[in-house]
Amino acid sequence: MKAYRRRFIQLNMLLVGIVLLLVVTLLGGYLYHNAYRELRMTMEAVVRPLDAVASLREDKISPGSFDPPAPRPPRDDMDSETRRSINTIFYDSATGESTLLAETPLVEQDALEDVVALVTEREEDFGTLKELGLIYYRSPGRDRIALASTRYVWDLLKNVYGILLAVSAAAMGLFYLISRRISLLATRPLEEAMLREKQFVADASHDLKTPLTIVLANNSILRENPDATVAQQSKWIDSTDAAVKRMQGLVDGMLTLSQLDAQESAPPPAQRVDLSSVLTRAALQLESLAYEQRVSLETDIPDGVSVAGSADYLQRIAESLIENALKYEPAGGRIDLTLKTEKHRAVFSVRNETSRIPEEDLPHVFERFYRSDKARTSRDGHGLGLAIVRQMAQQMGGQVAAESGDGTGTVFRVSLPLYR
Repeated sequence: MKAYRRRFIQLNMLLVGIVLLLVVTLLGGYLYHNAYRELRMTMEAVVRPLDAVASLREDKISPGSFDPPAPRPPRDDMDSETRRSINTIFYDSATGESTLLAETPLVEQDALEDVVALVTEREEDFGTLKELGLIYYRSPGRDRIALASTRYVWDLLKNVYGILLAVSAAAMGLFYLISRRISLLATRPLEEAMLREKQFVADASHDLKTPLTIVLANNSILRENPDATVAQQSKWIDSTDAAVKRMQGLVDGMLTLSQLDAQESAPPPAQRVDLSSVLTRAALQLESLAYEQRVSLETDIPDGVSVAGSADYLQRIAESLIENALKYEPAGGRIDLTLKTEKHRAVFSVRNETSRIPEEDLPHVFERFYRSDKARTSRDGHGLGLAIVRQMAQQMGGQVAAESGDGTGTVFRVSLPLYR
């Protein structure tokens, strides 16, 4: 089971990792492009103060004859470090002269003309000079240029990416702890099913072992007395017959449970069934057995109670519960079979007057191969009858419950939806 949990955790972490990687990639791409957009807006704001100087040159106004308008201040969100990271260039296309305005130059003076030539040749007013590691912005008049290092965007996003990676790592750790917990919850039903299957095989093997041993022993005795007549060997033949019938009952029960398991996803279609008639018929069929055991079988079954279910399933449920009650009710005892309606459901119960089930065994009476009184293992039965009853009832949308106490005896109740 540990291997299943480990694979579950690995698969879960792989899926979570893929989702986180996709989210970080998309978010990182958005932030990266947003950083370039913000950088362009910043570079536009940086070159804006050169508008006044450019207008003076374009209008050919002599210096000192006109006071240039005050340059528009840069954006309020532009700190001094950002302004220092961007170089501005004034380019005079008439003379070919370039003037670099920067506190921290990104370009050597002797390479300035080459940079300006590369920028002015480009059709786009914003782009990257990958060979120089520069990002440029050129004003519409081509005479004002802003430069920034390509590391500017990385430096801007470095802390953001660090936070994203830290959050992703923390999320992976958290999802790992959650996956471990979920794996325990997810595999618990499978583990319980495997344990039940192992117990089922062990109990079935044990119940088959005894009759098989009896059959082999009886056959050995018959071979040792080949001259004996059938009448003389009848007790061994009868013993073999009883052992084979016991095995047949066990196999029939296991086949029934197997068929019910196979039909769990597709139970038989619900039909209108006269539950009153089914219970009356089951009581009549077992009344002779109750008489032989000197047990009183009393019924309180009103007419006309119909439920949605399977007539065959209901017949088997009623007979199994009555047979179970007769099996453990001593001579002189009493069994009550009653039927009533509660809201939208029909409830019928089979009550033993004197038989009791220990409190610690009561929650397990519907489990396969479980017998509450270990002293009863010598009697007929393999502990499958009540398991079959519960599974049949559940497939019809019903419920089965058991109660046992000194004041009430032992009561098995079956609740089924009324037919509408």
